[in-house]
Amino acid sequence: MTFPIIAEAYAHFDPWIEPNHTLSVTVPSGTTMLLFYAMVNRGDWAQLTGPTVNGTAVGVVQAGTTPAGLANRSIRAWYVLNPTVGTYDIQWNYSTTSENGGGAMAVCLGAGVSGTAPTVAAYSSTGSGASPLSTAIAVPAGGIAFAAAYADTAQPVPNGTQTEIGTTENGHCFSYKADATAMAVTFTGAPQIAQLVIAVKPAAAADTTAPTLTSPTGTSSGTTTANGAVTTNEGNGTLYYLASTNATETASTVKASGLTLAISSTGSKSVSLTGLTSATTYYLHFVHRDAAGNDSSRVSSASFTTGAPGDTTPPTLTSPAATTTGSSTAGGTVSTNEANGALYRYASTNATETAATVKAASLFQAVSATGVQAVSFTGLAPSTLYYAHYVHRDAAGNDSTVANSASFTTDAGSAGATVAFGPFCSPESATPLVTDSASKLFINDAATNSLVRTVIGATLVSGVATITHSDIVSGTEYRCVYETTDQPEGGMGKAVAT
Repeated sequence: MTFPIIAEAYAHFDPWIEPNHTLSVTVPSGTTMLLFYAMVNRGDWAQLTGPTVNGTAVGVVQAGTTPAGLANRSIRAWYVLNPTVGTYDIQWNYSTTSENGGGAMAVCLGAGVSGTAPTVAAYSSTGSGASPLSTAIAVPAGGIAFAAAYADTAQPVPNGTQTEIGTTENGHCFSYKADATAMAVTFTGAPQIAQLVIAVKPAAAADTTAPTLTSPTGTSSGTTTANGAVTTNEGNGTLYYLASTNATETASTVKASGLTLAISSTGSKSVSLTGLTSATTYYLHFVHRDAAGNDSSRVSSASFTTGAPGDTTPPTLTSPAATTTGSSTAGGTVSTNEANGALYRYASTNATETAATVKAASLFQAVSATGVQAVSFTGLAPSTLYYAHYVHRDAAGNDSTVANSASFTTDAGSAGATVAFGPFCSPESATPLVTDSASKLFINDAATNSLVRTVIGATLVSGVATITHSDIVSGTEYRCVYETTDQPEGGMGKAVAT
């Protein structure tokens, strides 16, 4: 491969004149590695701190063989991987102003070079022309090697076919490159020489193979939802998916759907969809774009149909009516258009009631046919104006609006018999309960367990509730449950009417 140097900079510096030397290099777009070296003459590395790049320390010297002594001539290298575009100021700082010299080089490596650490074979010496320096390094297949040399007076000459790529001013620093599977460099021709040989890995070959998708499936999971799956042979990139009523779609349409799944492994991938239309036939389409930007062919599932919608329509009640049938009873009718569920009824002195209140009375009967439904009310008070309220809840749980009858008034009736229950006491003490205007006293026939009377706000005397009503029959045994606002089922009792 051709050595991809896309920018370079070289400089010579004399620390006794310029102790803080900066080498600037402009990094262009496409640079995968910024590689730079420093050469030291007549001094050791203890005098040199840095380098820093744009004010930030780069770190330790790149690993490699560094001989002991470091006398007179030395070279070291540093690198920055995948640098951003811009100007880099590389600065080396000397701690002494003793007479010595140095040089610096920087190259920007571009396409074809891996953005991973290079391999270094380093050698530093005070060798001479009579004792040439030799350094060898293995070069990765398709990789590149280059060498740097520092000489005091004459330019060193490398063996082989290396090509010079630059030199600093005054002829002190030289750099060479070669494309090879190995690079063995012997520098000769200068009385004092230092050298460094570096191998750079090639970039990985571009991925041009698209993923392959197989086994696409789509299944309804509800009236507006579905699940799907598809198998891919690549473990990276993004899976796009789309449910449509078309048997096929273009890859661009699928990717434009905005439905994605990150892929990190091969194999079967599952997706879910919402917001579909009920009772509709769909196809699920998939496209896999890998990390290199290669798109698979679009694959599509067999058709599937979302579920039909449930019953969401409430019943409609019409013609609510009620008439008195006695001093404590009444009959009523209402018409419905649905033949299922339950019809709730409630008689109160209010002209309107909420559906929750009507259902809370727990008076209901099954509905098995449309049309008029007949009901009955018991336990009403004599000579009292009432309204009948109806709610129909169908089998799907939809409630009708409340239907309210015209008013009706119960008959006057006779005085009836009297029954006394209690005393009712607080569960925390033996203290008799006092009258609570919101309390309820439910009176049931003990023999039939049927509700005879409900008294709201029963008067208590020393905790005893005495009830006289036409619905109470002398000699009959009754049971009762007494509820208060803060003590549901606060007391129970049993007594015979007189």
